[in-house]
Amino acid sequence: MWIHALEVVDAALAFRAGMELPRGRGTEDRKRLAHRWTVGVFLAALLHDLGKPMADMRVSLFGDLVHDAHRWAALAGPMTSAGAFTHYSVDFVDGSEKDYQLHQKLPAILMQRFVPETVLRWLADDAELLNELLQYLSGDNKEGILAEIVKRADSESVRRNLLSGPRTRFASARARPLIERLMEALRRILEEGSALPLNRAGAAGWVCDDALWIVCGRLADELRTYLAANESLNGIPGKDKNDRIFDCFQEYGGAETNPSTQGAVWRVLVECEDWKSPGVLTVLKFPLGLLFADHAKPRPMNGKITVVAQKDKAEAAKPAASPPAAPPAAAQTITKSDARKEPVLAPEPAARTVPAATGKAVIAPVSADTASPPTPPAKASNTGPASSPPPLQDAPPPWIGETLDAVPPLGDHHLSAPEVASRSVPVTAPAAAIQLPAEPVTADDSTTATASDDSAEPEDSLDVAEAAPASLTALLAESEPKRSEASTDLIAPVKPMDQPRTEAKPRKDGTPAAKAFMRWVQLGVNSGELKYNETQALVHFVPEGCLLLSPEIFKRFVREHQEVDEGDVAALIKQYGDRAYTRLQNEFAKSPWTVRNGDENLHYYAFTKHAGGISPTSSFYLLGKPDLFWRPVPEPNHRIVKTERPPRKLKPKEHIQTQ
Repeated sequence: MWIHALEVVDAALAFRAGMELPRGRGTEDRKRLAHRWTVGVFLAALLHDLGKPMADMRVSLFGDLVHDAHRWAALAGPMTSAGAFTHYSVDFVDGSEKDYQLHQKLPAILMQRFVPETVLRWLADDAELLNELLQYLSGDNKEGILAEIVKRADSESVRRNLLSGPRTRFASARARPLIERLMEALRRILEEGSALPLNRAGAAGWVCDDALWIVCGRLADELRTYLAANESLNGIPGKDKNDRIFDCFQEYGGAETNPSTQGAVWRVLVECEDWKSPGVLTVLKFPLGLLFADHAKPRPMNGKITVVAQKDKAEAAKPAASPPAAPPAAAQTITKSDARKEPVLAPEPAARTVPAATGKAVIAPVSADTASPPTPPAKASNTGPASSPPPLQDAPPPWIGETLDAVPPLGDHHLSAPEVASRSVPVTAPAAAIQLPAEPVTADDSTTATASDDSAEPEDSLDVAEAAPASLTALLAESEPKRSEASTDLIAPVKPMDQPRTEAKPRKDGTPAAKAFMRWVQLGVNSGELKYNETQALVHFVPEGCLLLSPEIFKRFVREHQEVDEGDVAALIKQYGDRAYTRLQNEFAKSPWTVRNGDENLHYYAFTKHAGGISPTSSFYLLGKPDLFWRPVPEPNHRIVKTERPPRKLKPKEHIQTQ
C-alpha cells in the first residue's frame, strides 16, 4: 500500500507538471498559486487511499502479553501513543463488516494529523484549492481537477504493478487480479520447465527476437492445470473462454499485440533446426523481460519464426467491386512491399492509415456484424454513415480494459482511420507493449482492395454507362431506336437504369484532430478516466449506439490538451483559441463515425429521475457503431430516453423579425 501510495504521488506530480493550474485564472494568479496547487495535488494523491487500510483492516496491538490484544483505532491517535505496545497484527475485515462511509471520510478527517498547520494556512490562501481538496478527500467531489489527476495516477500505478508481478502482501490478503495470477503461474511453469518445453521439435514455445512465442491452446491448458493444482480455478476462464485469458494478457501488456489484427493471437510458421511446424500455429508473443530475469533468460532458438498475415475469412471470400467495364473479380491483394508503405484502396494512390488498437494504438474500426453476401458491383456506391462497412467475420479480440503506459500527448500523433462509409480494410500496426502509437500503421499482406477503379470517391448515383458492363452499354447504344422511328423489335434483357439516389455523399475520413478526439474518448472509457452511464458522465450507451454529451466532452478534450505544444490538436487550439472546441465539433460531425439526426448532427435525450419525471433535454453526438471502438459494448443506460429537440429560444433580434 505504501509503495502504491508513493507511485501515485509520483505519477500525479508528473501529470500536474504538464498542466496550468488553477484553471480559469489569469496568468499572474496562476504563477502566484502554482506551488500551492502542486502541494494540493501531492496531498490529494498521498492521502486519497488513506481510509482504505484504516477501514478494511483490523489492527491489534500487543505488549509483553501476547494474548492481551487491543484493537487500534486510527481516530484515537498513532500506535505509539496508544500505550506500551511492541507488536501488532493485521487481519482483513469481511465484506459484510466494511464501513464504506468511514473509508471515504477518513482521509479528510486525518489530514490535520499529517499536514502541518502552517501548510494548511498557506493552502487556505486559495479558498478554491482548499475547498476542492477537502471535498475530494471526504468523497464529496470526484469530478474536480484533483480527482482527475489522482485517478489517472492511480491507474498508472496499478498498471505498473500488474506488469511487474506480485508485490509482497499480508498473508491474510484475499483477492488478486486475474492478470497477476496468470503471469505468476506462467513464470513458475516456465521456471519448472517440464510443462512448457522450449526450443525443440514439437515444443510448446520458442525464443526468437527477444520474445517467447507460446502455442495458445497449450498455454491455456497448462495454466489451468497449474492453478488447479496449486491454487484454485475460481475466477479462471474455462476451456470455452480461452480468448478471455489471451485478452487479459494483452490488455495489461503481458502479451504483445498482433498488428495485423489488433488482437493477442499471432499466426506463425516455426522452423527449429531440422524441424518445421506441420502448419500454421496460433501463438501468443511475450517479451522475455516480463517472464525471466536477465540472468535466467533462455537462449534463442536455432531457427526462425515467420509471421503469417492474418486472413479474415469474410474478407478473403468477398469479391472486389469491379470496374464497370469488367465483371466482378476476386479481390485484389496488396503486396507486402506495398503494404509496408501505406494501405492502398485501388485505384487510389494512397489510402488512410490507421493505428492499431491495443498495444500501440486505439482506433481500429472492425465490424462486429455477421457476414453477409457481398454487394454486387453495380451497387458498389454507398452513402456515408447510414451504411455499414463490409463485415469482418473473424474480428480480433476486444481491447477494452487495456491500461496505458506513460501516455504521450495525443496531439503528437497523426491519427487516421479507414473510410468506413463504403468499405472496410484490415489494418496492421507495430507490435509493442501497452503504449499509444508513435506512428501510423500500414496494411499487411492480407489487406484487400475492393474499391471501384473508376473513382476514389463514390458518387451519389450511377448512370447507365457506369452501372452496366461496357459490352451491354454498346449493345444498348446500337439497339436504341432512332427518334424518327417506332421500332417494335425486341432486344435482349437489359438492366433498368438506377434511380437517382437521394442520400448525401459519403463523408470523408475524419480529420487528424477528430481522430485524436475519438482516440481520447476510446481510451478514456477504456481506462475509466471517462465515466459512462453514470450521473454527470459525458458518455452514455443506448440501444442506438454511443452518445457523447455536447459540447461538454469537446470542451474537456480541449481543456486537457492546452499544454500540448505540437501536433494537429495543438494547431487547432492555437488557430481557434477559445472556439477550438466548436471547430472540433464540426470536424467530428463530418467524420464517418457519427449518425445524423435528420437534417442536423445532434441527437436529443433526457434522463429519468429516481423520484419521477425527466431532466431537461441534453444534446449528444451519436456513434452508430460503438463496437468499432469497444468490445464488448457496455450495456445501455436505461435511465436515458430519446426526446424531441427542445424549442429554440429566439434572440431579441430574431423575435422582432418574426412579428
